Amino acid sequence: AQDLIVYIVEQNVSPVSNNTSAEPEEAEEESESEEVAEEEESVDNKSSSSGNAPAVVFKDVPKKEWFYVHILKLKEKKIISGYDNGNFGPQDPVTRGQILKIALNAAKIDASKSDTLSFSSIKKDNVFHSYIEKAYALKIVTGYKTETGKPKFGVNDKVNRAQAAKILVNAFGLKLMTPDKPTFKDVLKTDWYYPYIETLAYFQIVNGNPDGTFAPERILNRAEVSKMTAGLMDM
Repeated sequence: AQDLIVYIVEQNVSPVSNNTSAEPEEAEEESESEEVAEEEESVDNKSSSSGNAPAVVFKDVPKKEWFYVHILKLKEKKIISGYDNGNFGPQDPVTRGQILKIALNAAKIDASKSDTLSFSSIKKDNVFHSYIEKAYALKIVTGYKTETGKPKFGVNDKVNRAQAAKILVNAFGLKLMTPDKPTFKDVLKTDWYYPYIETLAYFQIVNGNPDGTFAPERILNRAEVSKMTAGLMDM
């Protein structure tokens, strides 16, 4: 990922109600693999307080990188942590469980322990269980359809940029924007994720690529989700 150039596109935008019944971000081929709870990282790196030295966020997040300020903000707010080796892994992919925990914590949505089991693949001892159940109750996510009628969540599945847009917009309760003219060449009005990506673009949370595309199917990494989340928290 790279620090993309910010540009503003004038549009005729009309807000509409946040309709969570749009095509869900989970509209993809169901994974057949058994779910394995992915443990959230728990390292707490200390910031440098000597002189004017920059805060040491994580060993692999130097101050010169574009994502430094965003990761620093989220770490200070205890929204994110890192790996036991002191790294953050800014280029590592984000999973569905991870983005729900980040989104709900950043939006200050209480995800207290739940006894509900809405998904066939998520047990109570899953580290993301309470976040998944809360997001499901608020219709932030739905899940994969199964033949049994009980949905499957796919906690360790990687999240693409379109899916992340829907989760973040829903978590922060933003009004959906549907401009007459698309902002990005590869995000069409007929795409289920159009209003979610356009909403983030309208609030300048995302800017797209220099070639005018958004790459909605590209897997989101940890640096990118940090930037998007930090931007939403600043609104």
